[in-house]
Amino acid sequence: MKKLFLLLLAGLMVACDGDKKDTPKVKKLDPMAQMHIHIKKDLSRSAYADQHLSPEELLRKADAFQLWDKETMKVGRPGTRSIGDNEKDFEKLIIKMWGDDIITGDTIDTYWRDVKDLIICHRNGDTIGYIPQAVRNDAFKRILEAEKKKDYDLVYKLFQNAMAAIPCTPEEYKELKAKGLN
Repeated sequence: MKKLFLLLLAGLMVACDGDKKDTPKVKKLDPMAQMHIHIKKDLSRSAYADQHLSPEELLRKADAFQLWDKETMKVGRPGTRSIGDNEKDFEKLIIKMWGDDIITGDTIDTYWRDVKDLIICHRNGDTIGYIPQAVRNDAFKRILEAEKKKDYDLVYKLFQNAMAAIPCTPEEYKELKAKGLN
């Protein structure tokens, strides 16, 4: 009788464990997830190419992101987000960010959806790099599609792979912006 009871108990445990495997995990965007922006080597043949910082120099001198969104346009000055030394990874050439820089609640923050002119600045205010608007727009189109499908692994993957900053000079960025090529 005891053996029959143990055999029945073991069968119930296996059956219950099988139910757990069929239950989907509820997953949300994690504000504590680490995101990053790559610093790409400039491949430009522009007249400014010899003045560009190397990715290592750009990372060393990067002190803040500067950006325009709907709110900053209302007040007439760009928003900024500082870049601390602890957010710079020289081995991987990335700027590390926490998910809560980008995620609000369980969605991508609207200022990241709508941001324009995302540049990297030195403490003196000079533009030393930028994320091309076309790259950012394309990435966010795909990121938002993945978010709608609740494919959060793809959201992270797209962000990690698509967000890349390119070295530039202040003069070059002004020219790119004037031509609509930023």
